[in-house]
Amino acid sequence: MNYIQAKEYLTSINSRGIIPGLDTIRKLLERLGNPQDKLSFIHIAGTNGKGSVGAYLSYILAASGYRVGRYLSPAVFDDCEIIQILEMETRKEVQEKDNDKDQRKKKQKERFCSSFIKKEDIARYLTRIKGILDNMTEEERLYPTVFEIETAMAFLEFLEKNCDIVVLETGMGGAKDATNIVKNVACSIFASISRDHMAFLGDTLEEIAAEKAGIIKETVPVVSAPQKPQVKEILREKAKEKNTEISFADIGLVKQIKQDLKDGISFVYCIEGKQEEIFLPLLGIGQVENAITSLFAVEILRKKQGYHITEKAIKQGFFNTVWPGRFQILRKEPLIIIDGAHNEAAAEKLAESIKLYLFKNTAEKKGNLIYVLGIFKDKEMEKIIEKTAAMADIILTVTPDSKRGFSSYKLKEKVDLFWNRIGKKGYTEDCKNPEQGWKRALELAKKEDTILIFGSLSLLHSIPIDTK
Repeated sequence: MNYIQAKEYLTSINSRGIIPGLDTIRKLLERLGNPQDKLSFIHIAGTNGKGSVGAYLSYILAASGYRVGRYLSPAVFDDCEIIQILEMETRKEVQEKDNDKDQRKKKQKERFCSSFIKKEDIARYLTRIKGILDNMTEEERLYPTVFEIETAMAFLEFLEKNCDIVVLETGMGGAKDATNIVKNVACSIFASISRDHMAFLGDTLEEIAAEKAGIIKETVPVVSAPQKPQVKEILREKAKEKNTEISFADIGLVKQIKQDLKDGISFVYCIEGKQEEIFLPLLGIGQVENAITSLFAVEILRKKQGYHITEKAIKQGFFNTVWPGRFQILRKEPLIIIDGAHNEAAAEKLAESIKLYLFKNTAEKKGNLIYVLGIFKDKEMEKIIEKTAAMADIILTVTPDSKRGFSSYKLKEKVDLFWNRIGKKGYTEDCKNPEQGWKRALELAKKEDTILIFGSLSLLHSIPIDTK
């Protein structure tokens, strides 16, 4: 099949939705020769921040000379972005004649080379997988989901491309997540854990944490972002059960934090009597925590797993990290920011970022804050509204382009009810779909205004990166 046929095939089985469990992915991978058993992994679970932690680690490892596979979800801007390979590329550049010698000098220049899986490779892998599944379903009546098929495809790609290490993100869970089929794990990592996907993971924070803790492997070291006490206790108990150690990132090791829209984030990291200055190009109140979690993981990889990672590579990796769609500035006049905040905890962090970057000095605040807001119907939308809506002057509601998308008309009603309750006077408008939403925002915005587009990662897929 070609790429278009491959996408049509995935669309045809998309109705199966999410089916947690490892039986199906295990049998599929057995028929593919268990490619995952020939790879090494860093396995990351969490509710918010796992993408940023994975991005930092990927760039640090690439700066250290490793070919890094990266598996993430969901796709935001490009369907192929869920499967990536990152490495350093060395180029030789010819310079001008040297004054003393009649010859040309060659200089080596390094740069990061990031590539998504090619469409023809997707078609090739899916042709192979479909052939297996046609027989598999007849024999055993097992029907893999799209996520399970994409996970198997990722393992095939990373093995074929000879990746030294794979930074592997769970889909949404842990123990029953398809990615948990892997065995050769160098480090298990937990980003911040909070309430989300309750229909699959449990209603309480404790239940969700217990499910995510299922990625912890026997004797494999564990690193976690700072967690709420009940989450911390569950992770500790699981690590003890698996005869391994767990380290929680210590924000107390960070000094002199500076954050602003123009210059990004910088801080001083104090460890083993040394002070290292780190620069992050990513914005957002949670990025320092994500970076420190990555640094704790780096120490595990260096000291316990034998990875060669220098201080220079750490700084170079952080400095060059790219992770679009997370408090990302698209344009400066008017200021346009996109963010993937889609649950209560992420909305709370987004609100803190708004206060930090936009309302730092309210006396200097100019212009209106305009939201383009779209939320999935299975999210705690009232809590997202409560965390963020009070700061906005204009809210344009949209329906995300998904079967899970919540009605933009009903979302507007919820915003109006909240504003009435708190006595807020502002303007709301039902813009139906994401494209109409951001176009309407551009019509309403003056030069000094700020447009913030958020509520679902799927929204960002509809927003052109270049909105000029």
